[in-house]
Amino acid sequence: MNRLRIIYIYLGFLSVSFFQCSSSIDSSRKINEQQGNAEIISSTQIEDSFATGVIIPNIGLKADTIQRFCLYLPKAYNGKIKLPVVFLFDPQGRGHVPLKKYIQLAEQHHFILVGSNNSKNGNLHDKTIKIITDLFADVKNRLQIDETRIYTSGFSGGARVAASAAIYIGGVSAVTGCGAGFPPVKSAIQNKFEFLGICGNQDFNLTELKMLDKALFNSGLNHCLLQFDGKHEWPEIETMNDAFLWFQFSAMRAKTIATNDSLVKVFVSENLKTADNYRDKQDYVAQYNFLNKIISFTDGLSDNEALKKQLAEIAANDGYKKQLAEIEKYDAIEEQEKKMYASAMQQETIDWWKTEIAKLNKSTSDKIQNIVNKRVLAYLSLVAYSSSISSMKFNELIAALRFLELYSLIDPPNPEHAYLLAVCYAHNKDYETALKHLRNAIYKLHYADVLRFSTEVDFKTIREKYKEYEDLLSSCVANSEK
Repeated sequence: MNRLRIIYIYLGFLSVSFFQCSSSIDSSRKINEQQGNAEIISSTQIEDSFATGVIIPNIGLKADTIQRFCLYLPKAYNGKIKLPVVFLFDPQGRGHVPLKKYIQLAEQHHFILVGSNNSKNGNLHDKTIKIITDLFADVKNRLQIDETRIYTSGFSGGARVAASAAIYIGGVSAVTGCGAGFPPVKSAIQNKFEFLGICGNQDFNLTELKMLDKALFNSGLNHCLLQFDGKHEWPEIETMNDAFLWFQFSAMRAKTIATNDSLVKVFVSENLKTADNYRDKQDYVAQYNFLNKIISFTDGLSDNEALKKQLAEIAANDGYKKQLAEIEKYDAIEEQEKKMYASAMQQETIDWWKTEIAKLNKSTSDKIQNIVNKRVLAYLSLVAYSSSISSMKFNELIAALRFLELYSLIDPPNPEHAYLLAVCYAHNKDYETALKHLRNAIYKLHYADVLRFSTEVDFKTIREKYKEYEDLLSSCVANSEK
């Protein structure tokens, strides 16, 4: 077995501890599913005889009912034939979110989906590993799982959790990391798995995933990086279908399932067509990336010698070299700007920040710089959020209010800054001001985390003594159902 001999250092601010996940939803509510018309039903209705074709949102582990997960069994599941499983990790512990989004893919590919409700950003490494280990054991004991086809996938901090499962626990055949890469790795990786990175072109972690993709060359791990037109988010179903194909092709490579020549040929044909379209547009970097995608996905399943030769020819092309150098120049500028703005977070005035944010939001004729600016703004949103949370943790109200003001300037549509302002003021017993910010969060910015709002410790007095709370809660529930 080849060993990965890299020490991966994540360059993002405060993200070393960003593992993920936890939150559940009202388990009795039925929600029409856009992808597959699935409904969410109460886990208390079915005990261990799990229904198929519905999301079961809040199942307790047998050995530890504090730990909970969401489950989707495809209609093909009959309890007799073992099916592959994807464990999905959301950065806020919303296990139901990726399940709802990818039901159609579960049905199409006959995969079981499991979403953790306990793994979340901020969990320490040992706690994260215990959550994964316990979840794996519980699901294996209660469902007919093909243990040669266990896969993990995650978004943002959840991507690091998904990779941690493969790196530190093992038994995972392939991983997809959406919007982030590996956790910190300080020694050679012993477990072998395949890794697919997926990232939006406006995602502040794109440069990180590019660095990881380069680091994985000559590692012995089959790997690939896909980019889509989007921001820091769970990919849309069209993009995520590639992740399920990555899992399928991985199993074919390992000979745990028979090679589906028809599926491989369709995949090659469709991606060749896309590569040719980029060639005709003289976008040689995109052409190269799609040819590399075909080779990585179908390694050992298709004769790719002609494609490898074509890839080498493109790499030697002056047009490709010029375009790649231009992209790398902007990547370097982006990293410099991130560091500069992160250091300015505590030093510069609000007026200075208003000027800089206006510059970053201004559209120019330089399309690449416009996308870089969006990634920098998304990164600054994360830095402001993280800094405010840290200040609140140590009861540093003045610092927290400053970071939250910056947060609102950087990312105005995000309801999180208004919600956290409400928490700050409620913690300091200024309930009228807290209610003002709750109105903004829920009515104007459509805050939708019902469980968090209804259990927030600092809102205890508001829940008990202010009649307006019920209206706010009703609107929050309505937001969650949209």
